[in-house]
Amino acid sequence: MGKKLQKRTITHLTAIVNLDEHNANEEYMQKLVRFLEDRYDTKVFNWAIHLDEGWVDEKGNKYINYHAHVEMLGIDSNGASIRRKLDRSELRNLQTEVAKILDMPRGTVGSKKKRLSTYTYKKVAKEHYQQLQKLKRDHEEQIEYERKSRRKAEEKAKKLEEENKKFKEQLEQTFGAQEKQGIKHKKKF
Repeated sequence: MGKKLQKRTITHLTAIVNLDEHNANEEYMQKLVRFLEDRYDTKVFNWAIHLDEGWVDEKGNKYINYHAHVEMLGIDSNGASIRRKLDRSELRNLQTEVAKILDMPRGTVGSKKKRLSTYTYKKVAKEHYQQLQKLKRDHEEQIEYERKSRRKAEEKAKKLEEENKKFKEQLEQTFGAQEKQGIKHKKKF
């Protein structure tokens, strides 16, 4: 030992691990902790499963974003930085191994998809939510407009029916009066 840590050595690493409902439990997390400690010769000093985040869709269905936060030392038992070992190849292998441990499907290897930062994701999600809310308001306004239009049409139809009824009554009265005077009609309305 006897080595000094360099000023820029990262001594604390955090990992966020996606989970499913079936593996969001202590049994799977203990397997993951043992794996990380053995693979990187370090110590995981804290982990927590989060079940309090997610979203509700427009129909009211709730979806939980199962995930865990894993906190570990950023140095191995010899004082060497773990971060230096985490190149692209190692991160790909790590994802594959973690997927096996958690009994989950592995993401697409070699995918060109880019991960959004938390802040970018939140910004995009907020904009998307605002767009959905605007569409919902527009849709509700359209429905209300259609209801009002239908009510007006129904009221107009009712008035026309009443006027038609009055005209028929007047016509019958007129025909009745004319028949009393001896005027015959071929067609009665």
